[in-house]
Amino acid sequence: FYKMLAQWAVNVVDFRDPDSIMTRFNYDPTPFTGGWTPPAANVVYGVERPELLINETFAYHDRRNQNLPAGGGGDPHWDSGQVPQSGAFFELYHPWTQGGDALAESLPAELGAGGVELGRTTNLADPSDQTDSDPVWRMVFKRDKADAQFLRAIYFVDIVTPGQPSLQNSDVEPESDLAPGSDYFFTSLPSKTVAPGEYAVIGSSGNVGLRAGRYETTFGRLRSSTDTDLAATVADITSTRAIGLNPAGTVIRRDGAGNETTVNAKVVVIDSSSAGARSLSLSDPNGGYADLNGASTFGALDGLHIVPVLDEPLDLPPASRMPPDVIGMNDNRDAVDYAAINKNATEDNFRFVYLQRLANPQMPYSAALNPYITIDSAGVDLLSFNGMTANPENTNAGTSEPGLTPPDDPAMPDPTEFRSAERGESFASGDITTVDVAMARRNLFTSDDGNVTFTPVDPAAPPADTTHNLSLAFDETFGGINDSHSAVGTGFTPMGWLTWNDRPYANVAELANVPFVSAESLTYNFNFGSTSAVAQSPEMETENQLVEYFGRTDGGSPFRHLLRFGQDSGPIGGATNPTTNRMVNLFEFLEVPNKFFGSETFLHVDAATNAVDDGGVFPSFQPPFHSVPNFRTPGKVNLNTIEFPLVWTSLFGGTTAPDFTTGFIPSRNVVDGPTDFGGFFAPPEAGEYTLAAPDQTPAKGADKTLFRNTDPTLAGGVFDGAAGTSTTRDITGSAYFNNELRLKMGAVTTTRSSVFAIWITTGYFAVDGNGRLGAEIGSDVGSVKRNRGFYMIDRSIPVAFEPGVNHNVDDIVLLKTLIE
Repeated sequence: FYKMLAQWAVNVVDFRDPDSIMTRFNYDPTPFTGGWTPPAANVVYGVERPELLINETFAYHDRRNQNLPAGGGGDPHWDSGQVPQSGAFFELYHPWTQGGDALAESLPAELGAGGVELGRTTNLADPSDQTDSDPVWRMVFKRDKADAQFLRAIYFVDIVTPGQPSLQNSDVEPESDLAPGSDYFFTSLPSKTVAPGEYAVIGSSGNVGLRAGRYETTFGRLRSSTDTDLAATVADITSTRAIGLNPAGTVIRRDGAGNETTVNAKVVVIDSSSAGARSLSLSDPNGGYADLNGASTFGALDGLHIVPVLDEPLDLPPASRMPPDVIGMNDNRDAVDYAAINKNATEDNFRFVYLQRLANPQMPYSAALNPYITIDSAGVDLLSFNGMTANPENTNAGTSEPGLTPPDDPAMPDPTEFRSAERGESFASGDITTVDVAMARRNLFTSDDGNVTFTPVDPAAPPADTTHNLSLAFDETFGGINDSHSAVGTGFTPMGWLTWNDRPYANVAELANVPFVSAESLTYNFNFGSTSAVAQSPEMETENQLVEYFGRTDGGSPFRHLLRFGQDSGPIGGATNPTTNRMVNLFEFLEVPNKFFGSETFLHVDAATNAVDDGGVFPSFQPPFHSVPNFRTPGKVNLNTIEFPLVWTSLFGGTTAPDFTTGFIPSRNVVDGPTDFGGFFAPPEAGEYTLAAPDQTPAKGADKTLFRNTDPTLAGGVFDGAAGTSTTRDITGSAYFNNELRLKMGAVTTTRSSVFAIWITTGYFAVDGNGRLGAEIGSDVGSVKRNRGFYMIDRSIPVAFEPGVNHNVDDIVLLKTLIE
């Protein structure tokens, strides 16, 4: 609970400041036990808006098994004549608006000029200096979200490989949070900057490698290539279905008919690893397949044929291999990995990928003081197949090899999907063709971290073609807008919007848009209506339990990342813990300094010392905070004294609001018993003590504020935003529009009355010739006399004010009573 409060408090800071530095906050987990010595573990980091999102993921593994007489002597078992091929591709999206005008969001300079520099490092002054130079961005992987350590990492910068000359511009310390022996991958090519609205495609350097200006990955083999071929011909390579990454900035895709299409994107080719030059893969062993028996070597590219042929497939579990076929291979893969690889199907959530950045991109990495913070996550499905054979398991019309039976022939009767996983597809039921496009677009900021399992295509459906061993067409949108976010054929639906100020608060009501979850949990909880069934890390499990009690799940609200101010009762943690959510009280104890001239008194500042010259009376009020508020906010209208519709409509301008007669008045005059005006507005705690009538039930909390949810004639909160006439005012996909009316009313209305009760007591004292106050008259003989008066003042009545002059001040005095 206290961690959640600390997280929200530091988020309030980072929601306001314009930089991208995640503020480190050490909090006290037991604030009411006296003293404060919080351990280092009690730390939270403020949330900054996510500058990049994981928009698309895809991974594949081609076992490339063959039945070769040269290896097994004609035995009915698969052999390894060529090295398995695998790879992965990811798309990142910069979701914020273009700069260049005063209304666009500002871009944080700490992450790059004009966008996000993927290869940015912490040592900007001298990139050639290896001291304290760490990559700002990375992607890391887990088998399961509950795992303590990551498996493999990707860095978007040329890093120093251990044991190699320090010629690159950055170093990395993977041993800090990667599992022992894990590979980390990086690029040897120049860095890329992703501007707002742009896509970055990160992917393997490919099984073909650099060809025709791009790094090419082919999928399987043509059926015209016989099983005995140990190297693909040039015709095979140029005709096989493929995806190519051009570092110059294009993604080239080739279909089954050899047709090519090109899309522009920022391209990052991952061509190096801690084990040397190597194409990115998530499913091969650490170090790749380099450690073979001395008698077997790699041949040329497709390239990677094995001489002599191995009598057992390389992708069998170590215990299943026949020595001395393979020795020394770092088989970090577990039983689940082998099961996923050795079938012809898509394994949902083979890995979970986490996009991370340094909390402070200007400081070197430190596990304790400046760690990598997750800002988004996604599930990575793995397509496994055998691209060397034409068989039904690969969904084409060929026949399987005779006599090849499990476990050596990992056949699967149903076809699989040859497709990437796109952001927004969790709002599909069964297949992508049934995706709820409107909801998917609204949920742009919601992570699709393994929340959906797609139904494969109908096994009876005809294959996409009969020329490839893997005959399905490749369904992906790398470098462009996702299918699930497209509005084609569905009418216009606005994209979801994660509200982020990055500016000073205009009024205290803007706190309603500050998330209370961590950076890791932000995209998981944004705009979700219910808890995901997918397992989370232990920390996120705890955090999501707090979401159930503090998050905005009231009234069907989808904004689970925001505090639930509209419902301030109910147990936290069950009936055994009666603590209740009273977070709406924050609005009564916090205030934004008024911008009106004369609403605060500035203290005198000594020009020589730049300090407040007040004799030490206000030691903490140093410039630019050298002001004391007068606690008078001009121009606000009391919600309880509004009598006319014209006054009501003048408060919110063009913002859609409840109708005065059918919405606002019934809310304010809600009846609790026989008495009207039971719904008067008041500070959250004051409602319990200020009753409209003795027979009325005491009420306090949100029901007395702009977060009330008591009007039975209105759905949701009384002051929740309305869709209005413009489809861009989307209250389902944007918390800003959902809270828009509250933000407007928070600036111009109040629950405090303009009528005040004032008691004045007058005493009589002796004054000497210098005006110095002496003893009270009569105090020496016990005859002190003091006069008291009681007055009711209504300051809403306009009167003139001039020091020392009484023009018509008496007009604001409604009642005068002298008390003996």
